[in-house]
Amino acid sequence: MKKILVLLTLILTLAGCSDASVRVSNRNEAVISVGSTSITRGQLFDMMINQDPAGTVITMAKEIILADKIEVTDEVRTKARETFETIKESFGETFSDYLVQYGYKDEQDYIDKALIPFTLQEFATEAYVRENFERLSAEYYPRQVRILQTTKEEDAKAAIAEIQDGANFEDTAKKYSTSTTYKGEMELVHKASGKPTAINTYLSTVRQPTLTSTPIKDDTNTLYYVVQVIEANPERFLDEAVKSLSAIAAISDEMFVKYFEEANFQIYDIDVYAGVKESFAKFLPKK
Repeated sequence: MKKILVLLTLILTLAGCSDASVRVSNRNEAVISVGSTSITRGQLFDMMINQDPAGTVITMAKEIILADKIEVTDEVRTKARETFETIKESFGETFSDYLVQYGYKDEQDYIDKALIPFTLQEFATEAYVRENFERLSAEYYPRQVRILQTTKEEDAKAAIAEIQDGANFEDTAKKYSTSTTYKGEMELVHKASGKPTAINTYLSTVRQPTLTSTPIKDDTNTLYYVVQVIEANPERFLDEAVKSLSAIAAISDEMFVKYFEEANFQIYDIDVYAGVKESFAKFLPKK
């Protein structure tokens, strides 16, 4: 699929037509041959249309926008290389098979065509979050917290009393917490972190460091939480908050919606338009 996209970018000349579909110039011109069999420009275009035209178009448009917004600096290449090393280590001996399976010529080809665009999106999203930090932090309320979870209300109350008397939160969590997730360690959380609704509701109201005076009850599973807010002002942990918020898909989508509109994104083929409207309608021009 990657090779097809590259070829399409290089060889297809598309023209918008009166019937709102795209025609390919020189459809019968061969672009690939294997023995006595050739694949023409028209066949190559039809292959793209019949696979995932909507996803293909959106991916290509994002890459064009990112290339315009963010320069491929040494910092971008270094971060892409670090990501590459992590991925390669996770795949182990099967990594070369992964490259072949997805059509990459070699490791550098994978970095250039997959990880550089991915890193550009990370950098672009972080820049967008910084530009809109006041609004986004108010919407997602990032907080630095410690959390412990119990199955009994009396255990949660006992934990609160001990912490109020000066006990270490993590040590108290080891004593009372019934969860391997909530061990009392400091973490940065926000509305999209996947915490129980009861915790999110509480954190949305907190404006200064504090400890819950009573257990927070999760009525969906009858669990109880003790939450210590270490820092409620995200300006005081700005870099960490920006990185955390940048990982939220909804914020990345919000950014691209804005950039697609600014770039005057248009689709001239009726079938591709229908696919994008079904799966990626938010990126279409507002009429």
